Amino acid sequence: MKLVVATCQFPVGRDPAENKRHVLRQMRQSAKRGAHVVHFCEGALSGYAGSDFDSFRGFDWDLLRECSGEVLELARELQVWVLLGSSHPLSGRRKPHNCVYVIDDRGRIVDRYDKRFCAADGQGASRRAGASSGSLGSSVERARGNAMEVLGDLKVGARSTAAGGSADE
Repeated sequence: MKLVVATCQFPVGRDPAENKRHVLRQMRQSAKRGAHVVHFCEGALSGYAGSDFDSFRGFDWDLLRECSGEVLELARELQVWVLLGSSHPLSGRRKPHNCVYVIDDRGRIVDRYDKRFCAADGQGASRRAGASSGSLGSSVERARGNAMEVLGDLKVGARSTAAGGSADE
C-alpha cells in the first residue's frame, strides 16, 4: 500500500475562521486527489502568535474550538487523516503553545505534538524543540496498522502531493 500525503499551504492569518475555510477547501481537494494524510503547517488553523497577531491575550479560544470541530467532522466525512497545525491553551498561568493535532480518518484527535522552547543557546537566541504529549508514531501505527507512519519515518515508498497553492486557486 502506498501512502499519499498532501502537504498544504495557504496564507495563514490571524482569523481562525478564515484559516478554517482554507483548511477545509484543501482537505477536500486533497481527498479528491487520493490523499490518505493531509498535512498543514504550524499555526495553520489558529494563526501564529507573534507573527499573525501580537499575542494570545484576548484570543478567541471558543472560535478556535468551533473551527477545530469542523475540521474533525470533515476528516470523518472524507475518511482522511489530518496533521493540523494549531495552538493549544494550557491551564493556570502557563502560556499557550503551538501544536500539531493528529486527527484520524474517523474525525478523532488521536494525539497532539506540542512545540516547546528550549533554553537560550548562549548567544541569546532560543532554540526550539518538540515534546509530544504521547507517542505520535505509535498512535498512528496502532490506529492504521504498519501501513502508515506519518511523521519522522515517512520514507518507505511514500509519494507526496502538493494540494495547496495560493488562495486564488
